[in-house]
Amino acid sequence: MKPKFVFRIYAMYSLIAAILYCFAVGVFFIRAVYADLWWLYVGNILFVIALLFGTVRVHQKLNDTPAILTMIFRGHKMILSSIAMLLPVIIVMFFVLQNANAQNSPANSKGLAFMLAINAIMVNFFAGSTGIIFGAVATDRSVKKKDEKANVVIVK
Repeated sequence: MKPKFVFRIYAMYSLIAAILYCFAVGVFFIRAVYADLWWLYVGNILFVIALLFGTVRVHQKLNDTPAILTMIFRGHKMILSSIAMLLPVIIVMFFVLQNANAQNSPANSKGLAFMLAINAIMVNFFAGSTGIIFGAVATDRSVKKKDEKANVVIVK
């Protein structure tokens, strides 16, 4: 495969994952209610689903049978690039739409900026890594071939 083609596939699915996460964060900011923090977790779930489909699609497009570690490294490239794409958007949304959420914040809140940064970076990375590992194991063709060979019944 050509390197430009592979980069375009990574960038496309990373952008889709970043857009889906930013959509959920945007809904949280527009609603301006701290009780709607669950929208951040909806964004995490959409992020993982997009990366899972992206990882499976990348392996189908490349049409090879890589090892599980290769698939996991490819998935982590998509995770890191999508986090790099969503961070500037989240920062802009935070500074533009912060005032409505600051008025409705609970008294024991330590700050929306820290919570949003942790959710955007750490939760997306670890949830995305889990999804990528599940996708890599589920689509690994070498394991399926070994299982087919092991299920041979010898009749005497």
